[in-house]
Amino acid sequence: MIAGYLSVWLLLSGMILIMTGWRRELIGGCSMRIAALFLVPLTAMTLLSAGRPVYYVLLPVAWLWLWAMMAITKHEAAVHQTYIYLTALLTAAAWIWMRKLYWFDPVFVILHPYTDAPLLAALAAAFMSARFRDQFAVLALSSTIGELGSVLIPLKELTWRSSVLDSRVLLDSFLLAMAGVRLVTVLLSLCVNLYAKLRRAGKQLLNSIAQIRGKTGT
Repeated sequence: MIAGYLSVWLLLSGMILIMTGWRRELIGGCSMRIAALFLVPLTAMTLLSAGRPVYYVLLPVAWLWLWAMMAITKHEAAVHQTYIYLTALLTAAAWIWMRKLYWFDPVFVILHPYTDAPLLAALAAAFMSARFRDQFAVLALSSTIGELGSVLIPLKELTWRSSVLDSRVLLDSFLLAMAGVRLVTVLLSLCVNLYAKLRRAGKQLLNSIAQIRGKTGT
């Protein structure tokens, strides 16, 4: 797949979903103004650093980290902030492990070598929290650390001028992870609501049966 194509497709799909009333499911309580303020500079930095040595990729990486830390500092409790940072680090470690595992042996691919790690991170973030802000922070940190770590590890092969991480691949991975986590969150919410309705209906049915038995004396 051409680097950046997935990002274009996801962004266009997201715009269509937002315009058709799926804003809360897609970006939670985040306003469109804030979303644009984040995405427009990120896209510009991605295009500016595309295909360049790895230190150019630090532009979109720094932008993602800045927004992730702003989202984390919304939590007043230090324990919540620490929890998000630890989740991001563990998710990044799993991200790197998935990438390296494929390089060692392609038989370990589940869906695709470029989608397995982002989707695994999406599952981790979805089960960590249902709040968009927390999910965004975890994936913004883990996707950047994971992609950089996949390129730069082992450190003995690190050469800043020759190591290349296409920033478009980084954006693809981040947006895919965000799309995955929101989809999983919506599905989990539907399952919880369905379970609650079925449980309520079951209780009403049992109460109705008990009332009928009480009236008939059986």
